[in-house]
Amino acid sequence: MHKIKVFILVFGLGLFSKCSYIEETEITPILIGMGNLMGSENIAQQNLVVTNATQWQDLITQMDAYNPYSAAFSETSVDFDQFRVVAIFDQLYGNGGHGLEIHSINENDTEIIVDYERLNPAGDATCVITQPFYIVKIPQSNKPIVFN
Repeated sequence: MHKIKVFILVFGLGLFSKCSYIEETEITPILIGMGNLMGSENIAQQNLVVTNATQWQDLITQMDAYNPYSAAFSETSVDFDQFRVVAIFDQLYGNGGHGLEIHSINENDTEIIVDYERLNPAGDATCVITQPFYIVKIPQSNKPIVFN
């Protein structure tokens, strides 16, 4: 009977040792810009990964079509050999007070995970059309980016 208990214990430990733990490393993003568009820019609700200067310049041009949003960016010239740009655009809202916030960006062996949250207004909000955006840059990698 004692041998059976020992066998079950050893077998159970063997099963648990086969379970793999996915190690994640936190990436510290560099904030480029955040705020609210006015809706006339015609930018769809999307999570966007910009990988080259042409895509980046096209995005800035589209954002600045009616208002110079990029003037408030921490930078507009990105070295795409060193970085990728992650841009989150929320939906259009009929009132103000909405926003976006990235909680964390973590990398594991297979992917990069961007964990973000939509922020809703507290109390009375202005009656203006808004579209929250949040743009950061992260180190260059070929791993796919997953948004949560």
